[in-house]
Amino acid sequence: RGLEPTSVYFIQSGVDGPIKIGVSADPVARMAQMQTGMPHTLRLLAFYPGTRDDEQNLHKRLATFRIRGEWFHPSEEVFAAVRARVFHR
Repeated sequence: RGLEPTSVYFIQSGVDGPIKIGVSADPVARMAQMQTGMPHTLRLLAFYPGTRDDEQNLHKRLATFRIRGEWFHPSEEVFAAVRARVFHR
């Protein structure tokens, strides 16, 4: 852990549900893992190379839109972060 490249990812619950901002070495596998406990279909909106610090900085910047933990309201500001530096799936 720590040497493997990681990505900051944005995963949305459903079509208009909350967005999780997290970090993982494999965002696609992470979404599949999360899906087993979710009632709505998850969508990987975007991901880009980043660290836990990058993720935490996004969490701080978007704190106004936090629902709980790493989940955020699908606000225009959150979508702007998605578009800022993105590799779409």
